[in-house]
Formats: sequence, structure tokens, C-alpha cells
Amino acid sequence: MSGRRKLLTVEETLLISGRGLAIAPALSEDVARTMLSSFPVELVKPDGSVLEATFTVAQAFGTGADNPKPFGLLRNLNKEDVPVGTEVWYEIAECV
Repeated sequence: MSGRRKLLTVEETLLISGRGLAIAPALSEDVARTMLSSFPVELVKPDGSVLEATFTVAQAFGTGADNPKPFGLLRNLNKEDVPVGTEVWYEIAECV
């Protein structure tokens, strides 16, 4: 990927049945608003290996969420595929 930008570094993951692997930290509203709902990303793991995936912007919901923030979902991946410290990179032209 050329012209790419780092979106975030994974701090935590949570597998949501039927949805995908949620990754934290949450996205800011400003960042999420400028992105398409789904776009390709490269995951650069702490060991240097690279995995391609599709990043989906999702909105938190449910009771007790004072200020739900958008977050990222990665489909068809497990927690083991995306260890803490993994960097999520995106191609600027493909997500805006």
C-alpha cells in the first residue's frame, strides 16, 4: 500500500459472535465520519508479519453506554490473528 496512513494500534480485542473481531481503541467521531463503512486495511503485527483484512466502522450501542464511540470490526479473524500491538494501516484513497 502506497499513500497509506496508520489508523490505530490495537490495544484490546473482543470477538463478537456473528459480527467479527472488535478492536480498541475506539475511533473518534471525526475520523469515523470521514470514512466509508468498510475498506481494506493492512494489519502489521508486532512480529512484522502482514495480514490483509477488511475494516468495518461500527457504532457502539446498548444500555449503559453514556457516549458510544465508533469502533472497528474485522471479519473472519480471531483474537490470535490480531495481537495487541498490531498496527492498522489504510490506503487514504480507498476509505474516504
